[in-house]
Amino acid sequence: MDLTDNSCPRCANCVETCLHVVRDCGWVEGIWEELGVDVLQGSGCGEVREWAEAVFRGSDMRECGVFMTGCWAIWEKRNKVLFDEGEWRGDEVVRRTREILWEMEGAIEGREKGGGRKTQEDGGGRWERPGAGWCKINVDAGVAEGMGTGIGVVCRDELGSVHWGVAVQEERVVSSDVAEALAILQGLKEAKLIWNSFCRAREWRKG
Repeated sequence: MDLTDNSCPRCANCVETCLHVVRDCGWVEGIWEELGVDVLQGSGCGEVREWAEAVFRGSDMRECGVFMTGCWAIWEKRNKVLFDEGEWRGDEVVRRTREILWEMEGAIEGREKGGGRKTQEDGGGRWERPGAGWCKINVDAGVAEGMGTGIGVVCRDELGSVHWGVAVQEERVVSSDVAEALAILQGLKEAKLIWNSFCRAREWRKG
């Protein structure tokens, strides 16, 4: 695959942007339909964050979880095909999304029953929720010539509920290690902003 070509490698109809990858490409229509998420909400939005906010406003907590997990699985599949020369199979994305959701639910169920985190050997998931009253931040990054570096950050609590998420697109192309480091840095920056806002609000209430 020619990494200098910034057209969509699936439909080849237009330039591949982050929004095109997860919403506008015809290849993902069947994926969202199978997952039962109405991604046409906010279809007029031109930015990923604006579109996600529109979907969140019209969805319940479970649908928001499916939506965010589906976006991640689509992006993961895109990177695997682009760099590992796999196949564009929507059914694999749907299955991957459901597996991740099942893993999260299994980890939560195991903790609620007093069994702690379920391991892969136990048939459980890889995601371990934080302790009560804490949140966990997960980050990911992807790199492609002609598109730059994409960074994703998501914050979830001990129930697996999403508190906030951030997507950042940079024009520069870096190595995968540097991209992961940038994602971690972005996660720390966002966490600091949230914490500072919390501290200011607490001081305001005291005053």
